[in-house]
Amino acid sequence: AADKLGASRVEGIDIDEAAVEVAIRNLELNGVTSDKYRVVKGNLVEGMKDKKFDIVVSNILAEIILILLKDIKTVLKDSGTVIFSGILGIKKELVLTAMKENGFITEEVESKGEWVSIAGRLS
Repeated sequence: AADKLGASRVEGIDIDEAAVEVAIRNLELNGVTSDKYRVVKGNLVEGMKDKKFDIVVSNILAEIILILLKDIKTVLKDSGTVIFSGILGIKKELVLTAMKENGFITEEVESKGEWVSIAGRLS
């Protein structure tokens, strides 16, 4: 989606090799050329060391978001945007509180059934 919205480059990282393969396949199916993306297996801090991004998108469970919030801050540009999905509704307040405690401002919360997505930015 980032490529379709005009991103000059798309980077992705996941600890699961199967997820990396699916991401690459989806990029190719959507016509994104290999010179416009990099998807690797690894963890956020080591895999994206010394990089800063305008936006970080994560589709993982709330418990993992809570663990990664400080790491996400290290790869996000000042006033950068985060979009989190894959959050169960019963965990929404935990994520919102942790975001606030880590210097994020919540901009939008959407619910669909039992799932929640949250968009915010660094303050």
